[in-house]
Amino acid sequence: MKRILFLAFAYRASANMLQTSVPLYARYTLKLSDGATSILVTLSNVIAVFSFLLLISFRRDLKKALCVCFLLMCAGTSLILFARSFLALFLCFALANLGSAPLQSLLFTSTVFASKKETSFKNVSLFTSALSLSLVLGPLYQALVLRLFQNNLLLSMLSFLPFTLCALIVCLFTHLHTTASFEFGKIDFLRDKAYITALLVEAMYALPFVALLTFGGIFLKERFSVSLSLVELLYSLFFVTSFLTRFALSKFAQKRFALVTFSTFLTIFSLVALSFSQNLFITSFLFVLLGFPHGVTYPLSSSYVAESVKKERLTFASSLSQSFFGVTSFLVIPFVGYVGEIFGLGFAFLLLTPFIFALYLGFCLLNS
Repeated sequence: MKRILFLAFAYRASANMLQTSVPLYARYTLKLSDGATSILVTLSNVIAVFSFLLLISFRRDLKKALCVCFLLMCAGTSLILFARSFLALFLCFALANLGSAPLQSLLFTSTVFASKKETSFKNVSLFTSALSLSLVLGPLYQALVLRLFQNNLLLSMLSFLPFTLCALIVCLFTHLHTTASFEFGKIDFLRDKAYITALLVEAMYALPFVALLTFGGIFLKERFSVSLSLVELLYSLFFVTSFLTRFALSKFAQKRFALVTFSTFLTIFSLVALSFSQNLFITSFLFVLLGFPHGVTYPLSSSYVAESVKKERLTFASSLSQSFFGVTSFLVIPFVGYVGEIFGLGFAFLLLTPFIFALYLGFCLLNS
């Protein structure tokens, strides 16, 4: 289980770095517009959907799938060194995404396979806590590298290669609880109330946080002219809130409806306030506050998925859920990018709130 937690930490730290830094690199190093940046990120995420084929190819051996995914992440990240155009950066980011996209589902399934029934919820909580801890320490590490090397964004991105290389070595040369096969087949679980609930919660998670992770740094720089190291520090504080929330979540595991309700209205309030804020301190506080719903919604969505399918079909169901997350991001990123280019990113964030509320109403109807 400890090895799986390390892999989760290494994967998420590197994947989050790419998600937050590639838009900044496109915008401020390659001088692309917000709209062009949104297209680059969206097309790269479209390519990542095809990672589902990797899971089908390796359905008899999770360990091989993990090795291939970490290898693709290493290759995509290292090739950014040579990316000097829209097309080159797109190819690098797409290759890295192709590897990183299946990893959360694969590692989540590995966690469940490595757990007994009585320890399953505890280990899933540890897994999500490892993801959150990586999101705290990853941006702090990147902020330090940026500080030491005069805001060299490219160098700070390449500094994450040792994490993915170590993860690849662990996958290749150590034993993992990942030898069990997993099933692909009928999608009858799509009729399951718990699974549909998971998709709604997943969408409530995706809408604001895909926007924040892609455009949050650009928003802070455009509105307040902050340094890249401060951007990464604020991301780290955002994830500190998320981590503490997930760490404490097991105490409130039976209050899922209340948690979804509170996180929904906190998200809406924070996005509205963020869009109008002209004060850096208030904006930073709101940014950090949004870490609470980020910390709540993914574990809740995962718990709904876990109760809707058998263990052997968990990777399949979780992968479809992640694909739904991807489809949501395809819609959100271009929307925020082009609205932000015309009216400002604050207004684009504001326009997300009616959609979040509509998803919440669907969640309420399904669980009434």
